[in-house]
Amino acid sequence: MRRSRRCAGCRVTACRAPECDVPVTSPRSIGPGNFWYWFGGIWLAVGLPFLLLGAFFAWHEITLESRLALDGKQAQGTVLVKSWGQGSDSRHRSLHVQYRFTTAAGRTVRSEATVSMAAWEALREREQVRVTYFADWPRMHRIDGQAVQWVMPAVFCGAGAMLALLGGFVMAKTISTARFARRVREDGFPVDAVVIEVVPTGYMLQRVRQWVVRYRYRDHAGIEHDGRSPTMPKEKAERWHAGERVTVHFDPLRPGRSAWTVDR
Repeated sequence: MRRSRRCAGCRVTACRAPECDVPVTSPRSIGPGNFWYWFGGIWLAVGLPFLLLGAFFAWHEITLESRLALDGKQAQGTVLVKSWGQGSDSRHRSLHVQYRFTTAAGRTVRSEATVSMAAWEALREREQVRVTYFADWPRMHRIDGQAVQWVMPAVFCGAGAMLALLGGFVMAKTISTARFARRVREDGFPVDAVVIEVVPTGYMLQRVRQWVVRYRYRDHAGIEHDGRSPTMPKEKAERWHAGERVTVHFDPLRPGRSAWTVDR
């Protein structure tokens, strides 16, 4: 195989050796060999921040009342408007109160809170409501009867947990499959297998339909098992044909599991 470097006055010599037919890709590019690592890693990377944010919001809601009891200041606010709307559960209403209060430093804060049914019925517009707030951050406060807000923590935790579990499962499955294939290549039993068919899969990688080679083999006890190759582009999969004999390796402890160890 000859190589040439492009430079002024130099001729570029094409490589015609068979091994030059292998596409050269960056180690960071997505290919059939690392697609599921990328897939699982991306979902895991997206899910974990959502899960952490949801946990932080939940901690904030759970501990806010106790922290206000220790460090909070109290003020008398004025109820401006009472209203209600459809809650997340169609059987219950969401009760809201708009109010304003003035801090000891003279800062006026206007806000809205969701309250319990008992508090909503007890409050009257233009009448007072007690507010507990942080002196250095008045926007962080609660009024008497205010309901704990679980919607945002639940949404973030739910979405984050789902995405993280999906990504973690795919990553764990991919790592386990790779370790199994490596172990079978090193310690498994080689056996002649017959190619059953070469078929397309249901997914595409970089807009290229992926294919697999399905094969059948007999273990040391004479029992037949089916296996399949990793996914590959069509032009590579077509190097094998139905009825062709290939050599694969199977796990002697679990003969039904095998690894595609053929390469051309």
